[in-house]
Amino acid sequence: MALGVLLCSAEAMALPTDPICDVLDSGSEAYITAGCDDPEDETVFSRIPGALSAVYGIAGVIAVVVIMIGGVRYVLSQGESDRLKQAKDMILYAVIGLVITLLAFAITVFVVENIITDDGAGDDVGLVERDG
Repeated sequence: MALGVLLCSAEAMALPTDPICDVLDSGSEAYITAGCDDPEDETVFSRIPGALSAVYGIAGVIAVVVIMIGGVRYVLSQGESDRLKQAKDMILYAVIGLVITLLAFAITVFVVENIITDDGAGDDVGLVERDG
């Protein structure tokens, strides 16, 4: 599982490649019009949102799986109060984790869109230049 997490994170951080960009000359007008970015222009900061999205996605999937396992344990508890409480707690903690993950995602989107990126207005305090 740890290998899968590492592969997913590495895949999310990889630069997207467009087949049309491989065919066009990097200095041509068609290359620029097609929106092909020069990989040398990429910074570490421009890869952070993709990596965080992968981490949030993995955390969300884990939380949903734990909720499902808690539901199965709830059904199989057969009314035993101790097992019933454990299953309820498992579901509760997974929901809390999912809410925290969603809040972290929302905060990250806000920070990336409004603080880190440079939209061309005001002074150049942004770390990543926005395309539009």
